[in-house]
Amino acid sequence: PGLKYKPVCNQVECHPYLNQSKLLEFCKSKDIVLVAYSALGSHRHPNWVEKDSPYVLEDPTLKAIAKKHNRSPGQVALRYQVQRGVVVLAKSFSEKRIKDNFQL
Repeated sequence: PGLKYKPVCNQVECHPYLNQSKLLEFCKSKDIVLVAYSALGSHRHPNWVEKDSPYVLEDPTLKAIAKKHNRSPGQVALRYQVQRGVVVLAKSFSEKRIKDNFQL
């Protein structure tokens, strides 16, 4: 209420450890696209993430699913978001990883 323009997307940190389910449900109900950044986990900066926090790409469940489907844990994490209807922003400087990210 009171907005001149309705938002069309909402970009937030979103990955398997921070799946933003309630926000995603709300956005879908308002026809707003949820855009995930840090879809493979947060930057490990000590001011933001506790040093003993797990790494998303080292998660045993992701690794098991990846092995079963002959994919990487990163591909599984990205596919998880795409299947939920989330737009994924995945950054890499590695040509191989960039190509792998397209093989969801």
